[in-house]
Amino acid sequence: IILKCDSSQGLIDFVFPELQVRYQNAAYLIERAILAPKNKEVDTLNSEVLFQFSSEETTYYSADSIDQNSEIYN
Repeated sequence: IILKCDSSQGLIDFVFPELQVRYQNAAYLIERAILAPKNKEVDTLNSEVLFQFSSEETTYYSADSIDQNSEIYN
């Protein structure tokens, strides 16, 4: 699908209609995607989508390996 939009918000609204209401529906979200050629555009679109939500930001960290000396490992 090629869509001519006047703004990135128009694109977001086209791909994610009713996002404010349906954002917690995983099935709704996994059926949609916006592809962009460069990470800069992806970052801009992500920021615009996230700006629409008023909840507090949460950061989740991950690890590539487990410290073998930790209590969790043993």
